[in-house]
Amino acid sequence: MDLRPGTYTVTFTLEGFQTVKREALDLPGEFTMTVNGELQIGQRSEVIVVTAAATLVDTQNATQVTRLDRNALEILPSGQNIWELGQLIPGVAAEALRPSAARAARPRPI
Repeated sequence: MDLRPGTYTVTFTLEGFQTVKREALDLPGEFTMTVNGELQIGQRSEVIVVTAAATLVDTQNATQVTRLDRNALEILPSGQNIWELGQLIPGVAAEALRPSAARAARPRPI
């Protein structure tokens, strides 16, 4: 490096090492100067932030939702009867599925 005569400060920095600073280095004209800096291992620190929201649990309502996709509807042996599909879901009572007017008569296939 070609520098003009003067007083300089040289700083050595590298991630993971302590910074070394050499101050008040007097550089006269027509002079070559070697400045060595011995870097000591520094403290490496990392900050890891974990954020999460608590899962909301409704303790007042015990509703469970089960969705049957098109593939399941086509494969399951229901005879195309919507009420029979409900019987395939664990915990479902067949009579609870049918509307009150339809409980007396057998539902028609869709």
